[in-house]
Amino acid sequence: MRYELVDSNRGKETIAMLELRLNDLRATNENTEELSAFQDSLNIIKVFQLNNPNKQLNAILKNTKIRLDQAIFCILGLNPMAVITLDKKIQVKDVLLLDKLLLSNESRMLSMLTKSEKEFTGNSSAEILSDMRVFLNNAIDQGLLKISNNQNTSIKKSTKRLATIEKQILINKLARALMQEDPRLNRSDIARELCEKEEISLSLETIRKDYLDKHPNY
Repeated sequence: MRYELVDSNRGKETIAMLELRLNDLRATNENTEELSAFQDSLNIIKVFQLNNPNKQLNAILKNTKIRLDQAIFCILGLNPMAVITLDKKIQVKDVLLLDKLLLSNESRMLSMLTKSEKEFTGNSSAEILSDMRVFLNNAIDQGLLKISNNQNTSIKKSTKRLATIEKQILINKLARALMQEDPRLNRSDIARELCEKEEISLSLETIRKDYLDKHPNY
């Protein structure tokens, strides 16, 4: 069984809303750590959004349970796999984009209709929806998800491996820092700077063609 969002534009709308929130923070927030955390979070979400979020939605819905934050990403049209990288990369938890996403109508509806429980892994814990069937039924009943009509159509577009996605996130961050230092830099200039960094380990041409074309600032 395959599923898809009823509103196919929901992911774009969610990202647009988060970009407005980022602009508000830039105008009013003097806490540079919070601003940087929000900006990095949004860039991570944008990179994962390039990786076929509908395919990732169905991959995660095959599980018997789902993290609450991943469920929220699913119904807001965002790639739920971004949550794992956000956990690893973003240290300022109270500024994580969930502070805004939790205010959405879909998230409020989800919190009223489902009951979560804490699950501990090592030193951390996460809110878990332990019954995937209940989540799916509620999401369908409330017009958030629907059963896909293309049950037998395979998705041919290949998805990036997680390592490639994380490389894109790193390049985005370093490229943005370079542009802040010198806004006159073009793609070739930035690629030339980045290819010399040990943590990148890619050729100038690969960086310019395969990574900088998708940089949010371009």
